[in-house]
Amino acid sequence: MKKRNFKSAMALVAIVAAVSLSSMMTSCKKTSSSSTAPVGKTLYDTLGGTTLVKDPASTTGAMIEQGYLNLRSVVDSAIFVIAVDNKLNKKFFSVLLGEVGSGNLSGFTELSTNLTNFFATATGSTNPNYAYKGLSMSVAHNPYLNKRMGAFADAVSFNQFVVDVAAGAAKNGVSADLVNNHIAPIIFSVEGQVVQKATLYDTLGGPTMVKDPTSTSGAMVEQGYLNLRSVVDSAIFVIAADPKLNSKFF
Repeated sequence: MKKRNFKSAMALVAIVAAVSLSSMMTSCKKTSSSSTAPVGKTLYDTLGGTTLVKDPASTTGAMIEQGYLNLRSVVDSAIFVIAVDNKLNKKFFSVLLGEVGSGNLSGFTELSTNLTNFFATATGSTNPNYAYKGLSMSVAHNPYLNKRMGAFADAVSFNQFVVDVAAGAAKNGVSADLVNNHIAPIIFSVEGQVVQKATLYDTLGGPTMVKDPTSTSGAMVEQGYLNLRSVVDSAIFVIAADPKLNSKFF
């Protein structure tokens, strides 16, 4: 594929996504004007539910549930908002931006699917095809365990993500009441798993697997453990040569 710059690549994605966005504007406006879902209905039902419609992004005429289509449109819009948000984009999503800039949309598609499935499950979808099967929230947002995550998220960045999701929802006619009273609480329910601090073990290399230099069989060891072992071994040698300690204690 011929290489394109970031702006042209994002424009191409936006054109594709615009097809799906246009199909849900009317439905979303009609179903989400109230801050409270009708009695007996889930939020997924309010957003369109299980009614099958043609997937505007499909080239084969595949069908998709209206609720899922509406959620996907919100997610895609939110991703575009984040892509131009200097408070988040390069710090956390440099890998994704680099891929899209080179014309590789696989990471974008995977992120869109995972986020949409997360929201579909959280809002009440029971369709197994839309079940969230991605990484746990804590693993997905730990840059030592997920190399696509650029850094640990703090509370300020998390709040900015919520703002961007709300902006994505607004672009699709989702009411502020529905966002504030239903969608935002879903996101904040995982804040404790998303917002993390690097441990000292992480700072020393964390769980990244590397070859163990002392192994004759090519065994792997976590970088954090290797670094700690090196410090310990060096300390033992220092102690062995320290007359204030060696003969008295060892």
